[in-house]
Amino acid sequence: MTNRDLEVAELIEKAAQSNAETLDLTFKRLTSLPTEIKKLKNHLKFLDLRNNKLKTLPPEIGELQSLNALFLTTNELEELPPEIGNLSTLQRLNLTENHLTRLPQEFGNLRGLTELYLANNQLQSLPNEFGNLIELERLSLTNNKLEQLPLKFGQLEKLIWLDLNSNNLHNLTSAIKGLKQLSKLNISYNKLTG
Repeated sequence: MTNRDLEVAELIEKAAQSNAETLDLTFKRLTSLPTEIKKLKNHLKFLDLRNNKLKTLPPEIGELQSLNALFLTTNELEELPPEIGNLSTLQRLNLTENHLTRLPQEFGNLRGLTELYLANNQLQSLPNEFGNLIELERLSLTNNKLEQLPLKFGQLEKLIWLDLNSNNLHNLTSAIKGLKQLSKLNISYNKLTG
């Protein structure tokens, strides 16, 4: 076990013993998240994993039943485990600057999300279950490879802020027709016609 791994294990253990509600693991050069993270399942509300080298998350991430916010900005995530869908209390999720090409269909179980940031990934499509995220108010999908939005996208009726800048979208009319609350929409740099 490296010094870095020991340090992270100690931070998790300390957070478990003190029933900490927040854990900051930014800039730790983590390539994996220790499975011991599940020790924090009953009290952790905010987990900050920004600026690491994570390629995936362990299934144990789904055991953090009190989590409200999860920040994974600037990592190397290529996929998310299906267990991420178990985070029923999650309200804010930031996955900006990763290498995600798709989201698991279980992602649609995150019905409590109000803010979701997926900018600067390589998403080519979104699962149909994405339409289940009916509490979403802010959504960034900037700089991906999306060609279309799922059929149920119009169910995101609480969306106020939507950024679709720099994708490969051709037509948005039917997808955003039901978004009556929308006050900010960015659709620059797409392949929209008419």
